[in-house]
Amino acid sequence: MFFKKGIKLAVKYSYFQVKNKNMTAKSIKHLYWIDRWIGGFICFVLTLIYKVLSFLKKPSKEKLIKNILIIQLSEMGSIILSYPALLDLYKKYKGAKLYLLTFDQQDSLVNLMPLKNMKIHFLKISIKSNIRFIIDLFRLFFHFWKAPFDIVIDFERFSRFSALISGLSFAPFRVGFSRYTDEGLYRGNFYSHAVWYNNYQHISINFVAMIKSLEFPHRQKPLIQRPLENDLKPPVYDLSESQTINMRKKIIKHCNLAETSKIWVLFNVGTGEPLPIRTWPMEHFKTLSEMILSQYNAFIILLGQSDAKENANYIYNRIRKDRCWNAAGHLELYELMALFGCSDILITPDSGMAHLASMTSIKSLVLFGPETPIRYSPLGKNHINIFKNFSCSPCFSPHNHCQTNCIDAKCLKSITPKHVFNEFNKVLS
Repeated sequence: MFFKKGIKLAVKYSYFQVKNKNMTAKSIKHLYWIDRWIGGFICFVLTLIYKVLSFLKKPSKEKLIKNILIIQLSEMGSIILSYPALLDLYKKYKGAKLYLLTFDQQDSLVNLMPLKNMKIHFLKISIKSNIRFIIDLFRLFFHFWKAPFDIVIDFERFSRFSALISGLSFAPFRVGFSRYTDEGLYRGNFYSHAVWYNNYQHISINFVAMIKSLEFPHRQKPLIQRPLENDLKPPVYDLSESQTINMRKKIIKHCNLAETSKIWVLFNVGTGEPLPIRTWPMEHFKTLSEMILSQYNAFIILLGQSDAKENANYIYNRIRKDRCWNAAGHLELYELMALFGCSDILITPDSGMAHLASMTSIKSLVLFGPETPIRYSPLGKNHINIFKNFSCSPCFSPHNHCQTNCIDAKCLKSITPKHVFNEFNKVLS
């Protein structure tokens, strides 16, 4: 099961995969190989099938849109950033049934987002076992036959697996990212509306462009020839007062000084796996914490997945323990959202946690280096992006499957604790 193995690796990009410690930058190379060679070959075969069908079948005419499938499989941040496009799709096709295809591990995140008003139905693929994976795929293909989709929108960026799902749906309208005249990243040529992935625009605008492309004729290139607004809003998490109260009690139970502290500061000290080059140095975090505690009546909370415990312990053992709580690997996703609701500021490298925070009112400082805020800045106005603009940065993107030869992220290391502390002061003022 080549695809199943590769997909299982891909899902571990998400914040919720906190218990598995084996996901590394090396292990994900299996995914690249599978997706490139096996997925690319099948995409080529499917392209030939569509070429033959184009001679036998007349082009799709305008028809009533009843069922729409959105493919958004693995990345937590991308699901949040696709919200403006989902909202636009819902407004455009109010009479249609919307289906969101994702991995079952994304349940926690999907339930956090305000999708109920859109009446979105969820289709899930499990990767917990080979049998479940095969059964879920057959269920999906049975759905294609029993209740065919009129539109399939593939939000994944250059994933051959999602492209194949889109192609095998044989929906009249299939929307996906295209390389156009770029080299590499071949994923077939069977999208009816192929949208160029624009590296110079935010990914949310690229997602919205996919929805807008449906207003253009079949097979027109390039898509879309139209300016788009860039003042996009993030989804808002419905945080109850009882959640924040319970979280405050939990923190105060761990440390009494939290109750009298005027500022609660969150540090995301995660390892950055499977892309560890995104990690801000722990020595920088330690120095920053000393600066904050020396000038403010503050309380620091260390966050991260289970594999961040070593990083968190490094900081925790070097600063005042009575002014710090080490929560790395100890919070469920809904608890993390409640923590955002009762804290003042989050300091985090570019990661899914930054996008989760954008769904709440917390202020955040987001540190970019190997990636750029031009493409992946959190939505909304509650954050400040810090980016040094090295000539080699950003060094990875969807076009190279987030691979880089760099082993010394000077672009992140050059963001000094003093620089972050100055921005920290601006936020508080």
